[in-house]
Amino acid sequence: MSGVIFRLSAGFLVGVLALLATLLYLSDYYTGEQQRLAAAGDVAGAMEASRKAVRLDPFDTDALQAQSFLWRQQKRRDRAVLALKEAIERDPINYLPYLTLANLRLGMGDLDAAVKGYRDVLQLNPNVVSAAVLSRTRSRGRESCRKPKRYTRRSRKRRASATRTATILAGSRYEPASRSKA
Repeated sequence: MSGVIFRLSAGFLVGVLALLATLLYLSDYYTGEQQRLAAAGDVAGAMEASRKAVRLDPFDTDALQAQSFLWRQQKRRDRAVLALKEAIERDPINYLPYLTLANLRLGMGDLDAAVKGYRDVLQLNPNVVSAAVLSRTRSRGRESCRKPKRYTRRSRKRRASATRTATILAGSRYEPASRSKA
């Protein structure tokens, strides 16, 4: 009797795993289909494929990020924000939806929310350089976002010295372009 129960349990488990694998495969298929349709210009078809992929895989954020991209193309930024928030809820330790949301907020002109988003990105992954630069730029004031930085003679010399040092450390000989002999 216990052997029969074990076989039924094992069969049920194998069936559930096969169903899960099929759902994940179909989600990946519809995500690829969404990208193909979006590249072909079929936005409605791409959106439908994206919705199917989102429904089939409750853990994947790629389909939601692709859906957000489609909403941004259609100038529906509010829907894009909702898709990215759902992606963050699905995978709260993935920094990419946070970064995409912060960039979207920056494009919408909501600087405070963008800075908060960039700080969230840096908490999850401190190696994201763009988030570090943008979060520091906003904290210095709005003028620093608009005005380009002017380089002084001293800063140009420092950059040239850093380039020379990096080139030497990389193992190649440094020759400035103006002094190289052909």
